[in-house]
Amino acid sequence: MDATPMCTLYEIVGLRQACPGSGCALWDNGGCVVDQLATPVEGRPDIAAWLLDLRHNLESHAAPPSDLSAFHRSLSNGKE
Repeated sequence: MDATPMCTLYEIVGLRQACPGSGCALWDNGGCVVDQLATPVEGRPDIAAWLLDLRHNLESHAAPPSDLSAFHRSLSNGKE
């Protein structure tokens, strides 16, 4: 049995990749911000692919963690 969690976004687009955890640009406060989005991404490979592209762009630009926290909050705006 594999104990390594898989990346939700990659699974939605039909691929398997281990979740990088805190090494991911979409990781904040001990969890994945995808789980906190106002718009669910399950069954939406178009949104998942867009978020993966965004994740890779953020990681390639190495934004400071404080900048990412503000970005993560803006992603989950409107979720009650």
